[in-house]
Amino acid sequence: MTNTMKRCGFKHTLMLLLLTMSQATYAQIPPNDTPWQVLSKGTATWLFMDIYHAELSGTAPLEADFLTNQNPLKLELCYLKPITQDIFVRGAQEVLPKNLSPEEQTAVNQLHASYQDVKPQDCYQLIYQTGFTQLRLNQKVVFQTNLKSFKQIYFGIWLGPNPLSKDLKQALLGTRS
Repeated sequence: MTNTMKRCGFKHTLMLLLLTMSQATYAQIPPNDTPWQVLSKGTATWLFMDIYHAELSGTAPLEADFLTNQNPLKLELCYLKPITQDIFVRGAQEVLPKNLSPEEQTAVNQLHASYQDVKPQDCYQLIYQTGFTQLRLNQKVVFQTNLKSFKQIYFGIWLGPNPLSKDLKQALLGTRS
């Protein structure tokens, strides 16, 4: 075998490996073409100051088990004030369940490590689609997990039994809350 043939064989193998890896990565990223319907909107207020606007979207009206079912769900938070990463983490820690499994706690820690400081007009999106939960900052994916319980855990910060803001939960869920 000539050196040229060996190099071609190596290049071919490397290209196949890269193609396989890119397809595996792509297969784990949910499609961005979900037909979202805005279900509700609200504003989070703290000490009489508006902090962020929230928009809850789905692909159908919410069902009673919306936090645990497999239906797509998106919560977009667009900020009116600058917020630092440590404030996001402290706020979440106040209302997250205390009895998370080690796997759930690891995923929460990874999401918290992905938070970044925001300035006015920045938007975080928490998105659940077909078994994946993602956090996006200004449309860029900064965290993703396929942990099935993560939808309930993290959307629960705003929509669960012990939300950050009962007024915002009421605005987003209406009579369902």
